[in-house]
Amino acid sequence: MTPRLALALALALAPTVARAQPALERARERFEDGQRALDEGRYADAARAFEQSLSIAHRPGTLFNLGLAYRSLGRCTEAIQSLEDFSALSHDEERVSTARAVLADLRACPATVTLSLRGAPSEVLVDGQRRPLREGQQTLRLDPGRHVIEARRQGYAPARAEVDLDRGGESSVTLDAAGSPYDGWLRLDLEGAPAVRVDGEAWTSGDTERLVPAGRHRVEVRYGDDTQRREVEVPPGGRATLGFSAPSGGSVVTRWWFWAVVGAAAAGAVTAVVVSTTGGDSGPSDNLWTRVRVGP
Repeated sequence: MTPRLALALALALAPTVARAQPALERARERFEDGQRALDEGRYADAARAFEQSLSIAHRPGTLFNLGLAYRSLGRCTEAIQSLEDFSALSHDEERVSTARAVLADLRACPATVTLSLRGAPSEVLVDGQRRPLREGQQTLRLDPGRHVIEARRQGYAPARAEVDLDRGGESSVTLDAAGSPYDGWLRLDLEGAPAVRVDGEAWTSGDTERLVPAGRHRVEVRYGDDTQRREVEVPPGGRATLGFSAPSGGSVVTRWWFWAVVGAAAAGAVTAVVVSTTGGDSGPSDNLWTRVRVGP
C-alpha cells in the first residue's frame, strides 16, 4: 500500500473511529456501573446496566456478570442463557470453568410447565410477553415463582391461568382459547312493524338490535297470518343482520303457488316444503318455509 493510499484510507475511516470511540466509552461506563451495583447487592440495577452495556458492545465479560446478576434475581432461565453465551465466546479458561460450575447448579432451577392449548389461539402470552406458541402441547421452562399464561382469540374472552412454581418443579396447564365466546349483535332490518320472536322470545315493537349469545338463533317475523322463519349464526363478538319484507298481499293459503303445490301432490300422501319468494335475500333456504301435509 502506498503512503498516499494509506493516508486516504485513514482519512476515510477517521469519522467511523471517532463515532465508535464514544460508544465504547458509554459501554464501559455502563459496565462499571453494573459492576458497582453487583458488588453492593443491587442486582436489578446491575442487570439493567449490564443489559445497556451489551446493547452497545457485545463483550464476554459483560455476559458473565449479567448472568450472575440474573442468578441473584432468581431469573434462572436468563442466567443460563447469558452464561452459556459467555462460555461460547470467552477464551478465559478460568472464568469459563467458573461459569460451567454455576451453570451446573442453575440447570436444576427452572420449573417445567406442560402447556396444552386448544381452540386455535391467535396469541399466547406468558407474563405479558408474547410467545410463539400454537395449538397443541408444548413444554415451557420458567423461573420459580408466580406466572400468568393467557391464550387469546378474537371474539373470545382470554383463557387465563396462574401457576406458582417451585424450583425444579412441574405443573400442567390447559387453556381453551375458544372456551368463552363473547356475545354478538343480532340486527333485524324490518319492513313495517311485524311481530318478532327470537328463539321463542318476543321482541318489543321497534326493537331491531340486541346483544345475544354467540351461536345459532331462530328468528320468526309475523306479518298478520304470514310468518317468515330463518336461522342465523351470530359470530362471537361479531354481528349478524337479517332483512325481512312484508308480503305483497294475501295470506299463505290464498296464494296461487300454495294451491299449485297441493294440486301437484294430491294423488298421494306426501310432505312438501313450500318456499316463498318474498322476504328473501340469498336464496330459498333463507326465505319463508311451510310444511304442508297432503292426503288422508
